[in-house]
Amino acid sequence: MAWIGIICSLPLFQMAFLSLDEEAQTAEYQAAGVTVDGKDYYYQSQLVNIFLDIRSNKSYYTLNMNPKGTVNIKIIRNEENEITGVAYMTEAEVTELLSDMEDADDEEM
Repeated sequence: MAWIGIICSLPLFQMAFLSLDEEAQTAEYQAAGVTVDGKDYYYQSQLVNIFLDIRSNKSYYTLNMNPKGTVNIKIIRNEENEITGVAYMTEAEVTELLSDMEDADDEEM
């Protein structure tokens, strides 16, 4: 919810830039075989449970979770932040991600 508040408080031209950036990002994902339909991500016609995209310099990331999804994927990027592929996340990666999220929730309390 906090993210929505941040977007709504931005000037109109910044909101338009975010929209264009999202469109470019969606096109980049589609070129790698990931389709986006609203808030749902699909990979090889399967609804994605965990979608993770971390920039190589860790400056920006996208994390989407859909409990109805059946696959967990991550975007692979090179040092120039270009998408080079998509990989299924291992159980260890999923466990680490969820554990990190739980730890962050505990710290906020």
